Amino acid sequence: MKSIHIAREQIFQIISNQMMPNNPPETKLGFERLKTLGYSEIKANKKIGQCVAIEIFNILKYKKPFNRSRYISNLNKLPDEPFDDWVIGRTINIGDVAEVAQALRFK
Repeated sequence: MKSIHIAREQIFQIISNQMMPNNPPETKLGFERLKTLGYSEIKANKKIGQCVAIEIFNILKYKKPFNRSRYISNLNKLPDEPFDDWVIGRTINIGDVAEVAQALRFK
């Protein structure tokens, strides 16, 4: 299995783990909102996965702690992609952005 597929499955597991106890509730609310907007379950999970992946990326790349406030803010903005707020005020190598953007879209 390719590493991107393993990462996707792990991110989907994180989403499931958040929705079962409803913690944070915004994960389930975002999922339900996306379903109401016509997104399939897999596409809704991919959208939420972008929010999860941004947090994972910041933890691994920048050694920053999980930012619950940003995560919830990004969930509340779905279906809009969270990339704009993520890059504001940051100096990021454009190659990193392209690589992460591709991975977050789970193509």
